[in-house]
Amino acid sequence: MKIVEEKNVNTPLNPDGCIGSTANLTMWEQTFDVLPDLVIIIDENHIITNINRNFTQHLNGKPEDFIGKTCYSLVHSTDEPPDFCPHSLLIKDHREHTKKFFIDSLNGFYKVSVSPIFEGDELKGAVHIVHNITDVKKLEESHNRLATIVESSENTIIGKDLDGTITDWNKGAEKMYGYSAKEAVGRSISMLVPEHLEDDVWWIMNEIKEGRSIKNYETVRITKDQTIIPVSLSISPIIDPSGTTVGAATIAMDIAERKKIERHRRELLERQKKLTKKLQTANEKLKNQHMELFNINLTLREAKNKFFNAFHKNPAAMIITDNEDRLVELNESYVKLTGYSREELIGTTPEKLSPVMYLRNDNPLDGQDLEKNTETEYGITTKSGEKRIILTLSESIELKSKPHTISFIYDITERKISEEHKEILLKKEQDLSEKLQHSNQELLDIQEKLTKTIKKLEISNSELQQFAYVASHDLKEPLRMVTSFLQLLKQRYEYELDSDANEFIDFAVDGAKRMHNLIEDLLAYSRIMTKGKEFDVMDMEEVLEHVIINLKVSIDETHAEITYDPLPKIWADESQMIQLLQNLIENSIKYRNQEVPRIHVSVKEEEEEWIFSVRDNGIGIASKHAQKIFMIFKRLHTNQEYDGTGIGLAIIKRIIDRHSGRVWVESELGQGSTFFFTISKKLQNSI
Repeated sequence: MKIVEEKNVNTPLNPDGCIGSTANLTMWEQTFDVLPDLVIIIDENHIITNINRNFTQHLNGKPEDFIGKTCYSLVHSTDEPPDFCPHSLLIKDHREHTKKFFIDSLNGFYKVSVSPIFEGDELKGAVHIVHNITDVKKLEESHNRLATIVESSENTIIGKDLDGTITDWNKGAEKMYGYSAKEAVGRSISMLVPEHLEDDVWWIMNEIKEGRSIKNYETVRITKDQTIIPVSLSISPIIDPSGTTVGAATIAMDIAERKKIERHRRELLERQKKLTKKLQTANEKLKNQHMELFNINLTLREAKNKFFNAFHKNPAAMIITDNEDRLVELNESYVKLTGYSREELIGTTPEKLSPVMYLRNDNPLDGQDLEKNTETEYGITTKSGEKRIILTLSESIELKSKPHTISFIYDITERKISEEHKEILLKKEQDLSEKLQHSNQELLDIQEKLTKTIKKLEISNSELQQFAYVASHDLKEPLRMVTSFLQLLKQRYEYELDSDANEFIDFAVDGAKRMHNLIEDLLAYSRIMTKGKEFDVMDMEEVLEHVIINLKVSIDETHAEITYDPLPKIWADESQMIQLLQNLIENSIKYRNQEVPRIHVSVKEEEEEWIFSVRDNGIGIASKHAQKIFMIFKRLHTNQEYDGTGIGLAIIKRIIDRHSGRVWVESELGQGSTFFFTISKKLQNSI
């Protein structure tokens, strides 16, 4: 940027405060921009009027980004000049000032030198020269730490220049040689060397000048009281930042007790290693702590800026009050809670806007201040007159070096109502629990009675099964005799009897045969639970093929068509599966209409069971009879229409019950029927 272009804003001045020529301005501008230091010109109002290129590059911007702004907002990120600002001091006394401090925006330590610019006797501003001293600062801190370590060390540490003059003398040296630092510093190191070893000094210093260190050099030295002591010396060159050797550092060790030292050398070396490691660790911790403090300072500054943003955007109502409990800041959520505007609230106390404040028992607070650093639950009356119960969490803070209180305010009206409802529900729950206990006791009594009843029923069923078996078995013999004699009577006297008598004999024989079939079916029904075989793996396709062979005569006579999907292997009683499918297919053939019987067997696999189905195109069943047809002796047709005993489907249901399954039918009159039954997959090893 050209200074000439700024004439309308600020006429450039030469160092004497006079207007310079154009040539001088150009030369001044070029010099201004190539200066290695950061240079900035600021007027008497802290406004930046010019800034050199080096400064803008450090700030990652252009001159026009900063000219016209206040220096403290740019450099210190504050709304007003800080107390240590050298420009403020210059404005007060019109004198030069130099300050050293950390600049956040430049992220380092800088020395700031300010010089006034006068126009006549009137102060027009100042030139700020900002020099980076971060490395020097770190070097000083490092030097101070090392000096402290050397001074406090118990080891004998001596510093000397290249002429052998003592420059440093620590407490360890005082202890070993008897000289105080005041007595030793400035004298030649030769005062510690016996006469016969004077060449030691020349040899040692020559090694140091060549940049070589001397390790564990064993010799003798003289103490203040002229005692000769054996020592081990480690001498290293002292090198300045330019790489020049400027002196030597000596660490001396008394080795009078050589044997003792040798015995404990390993221990000492180990201790030395641990000490070195601890020092390194301590140094690392110090560095980390320094960085942590630096980061904390940055975080605090950022937190300060973010605090008010978070304060105003917080969904919870928040207020800040001074030590007289006056509202100095509040957010929009508090405005919505109370119903008052921000203007009505600022400068007032919460008690004035809500004079009727009550606790949970509706006792007024009588204008008492709420406790600080605590949780308080109380009631307020909003501007509209509505009473709300709120919870206030208050904590003391300090703003601008003055005590304040920040409070988080939560509307808990609905929660309190919910708690009251909860108490009512808990009471109801307790009442229900008592009733439930009473009902449970009644259920236990009923269960005990039911258990006894089931036991009696099991005994009764067992006796009934035994009776059915014995009765049917004993009935077969006299029935066979009746049938035989009736047939014999017809054979002998068929031509001697009239047609009515022969017809009566036929009726009697037919009834006897039906009685015989009924007894056989009854026997089969009673044996399902008692005479069944153990469950084993079996192939349902083989079972179906066996059934088709058994029913071949009926199938051929009716030209029935039987189809089936691939059927699985299952665990079941094979003979009962044959009986089950045979009864279903036989019924489908028997209860046919004028069409050729078409029967299809399929299966569907579920997670815990197989669902089988037998579908036909027969006469169908009315839906109202779908349940009763599985009851024993229940028939929907007369013997003249369809012969049978009414036990077939009851046998099917009993077989399915034994296999832990279900059986049902879906049908409509004239539309055919589909019988379904399930077989559990958990029947392995069941009986």
